[in-house]
Amino acid sequence: MTVRVVHWGTGGTGRAGLRGIIGHPDLELVGLVVERPENVGRDAGEICGLPDTGIKATASAADALALNPDCLAYFGSGVANPALGIGNIRPFLEAGVDVVTTSFAMLVHPKYAAEEHRLPIEQACQKGGTSFFATGVEPGLASDIMPIAMLAGVERLDSIRVTEISTYAYYPVEYTQRTMFGFGHPLSYEPPLVQGNRMTESWGPVVKGLADAVGVKLDGLRQWHEFGTTSRDLDTAFGRVEAGTRSAVRLAVEGMYGGKPIVALEHVNYLSEEMPESWPRPKLGNHTAYRIEIAGRPAGKLELAYDLVDGVEQAIIVTAMRAINAIPAVLAASPGALEPHDVAPLFSGHIRPR
Repeated sequence: MTVRVVHWGTGGTGRAGLRGIIGHPDLELVGLVVERPENVGRDAGEICGLPDTGIKATASAADALALNPDCLAYFGSGVANPALGIGNIRPFLEAGVDVVTTSFAMLVHPKYAAEEHRLPIEQACQKGGTSFFATGVEPGLASDIMPIAMLAGVERLDSIRVTEISTYAYYPVEYTQRTMFGFGHPLSYEPPLVQGNRMTESWGPVVKGLADAVGVKLDGLRQWHEFGTTSRDLDTAFGRVEAGTRSAVRLAVEGMYGGKPIVALEHVNYLSEEMPESWPRPKLGNHTAYRIEIAGRPAGKLELAYDLVDGVEQAIIVTAMRAINAIPAVLAASPGALEPHDVAPLFSGHIRPR
C-alpha cells in the first residue's frame, strides 16, 4: 500500500527529503508546503531538480492537511524557533497524520526533552492517535543506531564519544552560520548556541539517551566550547568571512560518571582547514565525518565519512533520508513521541535502473 505524504520545507535538507519521497517506491507525494513566497506555485520536481511531478507548492498548511495525507515530512521551521515549528505540526498530529522530521534536535530523544517541547507533541499524538519521530544524521543515525551497534561487541565500557567533524563552508543558511555559530564575528561575540544551557538543551537529550542505552545513571552534564579564527578572507556559501574573525567552533556536551565523562557528543565545525592543531580532523575523506570512539575492552573507533559530490553535501542527504526511509516504520509504530530505537533503520528500496 502506497503511503500518501505531504512534504514541508525546501531548504537544503528539505530538498533532499523531497527527492527522497519522489524516488521512494512505497511513498506518494500528494502535497508540498513552502515557506518562501517565491516558491508558491512551483512544481515539486522543479524545486528539487527532478522532472515535474504535477504537485504544486502551496503556502497553506490547511490546504495540505485537507489532502488527507498519511504522513507529514516536516523540514520547516524548528531550529531557530521550536515553538513555531511545533505549532506547525500539531494540527497534523491531532488530525491523525503521523509526522517525521529533522527540524527538532531536542526531540530526537523525547523522554529527555524539555517539557515545553515534549508535552505539546505528546498531547497532539494522544488526541490524534499518531506517532512523531525526530531524527537526522547527528543527532540521529550517527549518535544512536551506530553507537549501539558497536556496543554489541564490547565487554567493558569505559566511555563512548560521538564527534561530528565537518566543514560548514558549503552550508548556505546565514542565520545558522552567522548568528547561532558566530562565524564571521569577532571572538568577543558570544553566539546563542553557547549561551547559558542552550547546548545542553539541544544535545543533552542525546547524551542522556546514550547513557540510558548503556544502563548508566549520570551524575550530571558538562558543556564546553572553543573557537578558532581565520588569517585570511573566506568566501563561503553564506557569504564572506573576513580575516581575524571566527571560522571554527568546537563544542561538547559530556555525561559525567564518577568524575569523568562516560558518554559525550562533540562537534568540530569549521570553514577551512585553518583551525587549532589539537582539534580532531577527519581520517576518511576531507569534508564531513562522524567518529565514534569507544574506550574499554576492546577499544575501538569507527568513522563514517561523506564528501562533497558534484557540489552536493552528502551528509545532508543522510540527514533527510533517515527520516524519509523511516516513514513506513513510523506508521506501523504505536502512537506517541518515538525514541530512536522504536524505529528500525530501513532502506528506501530505490535501486538504479538496469
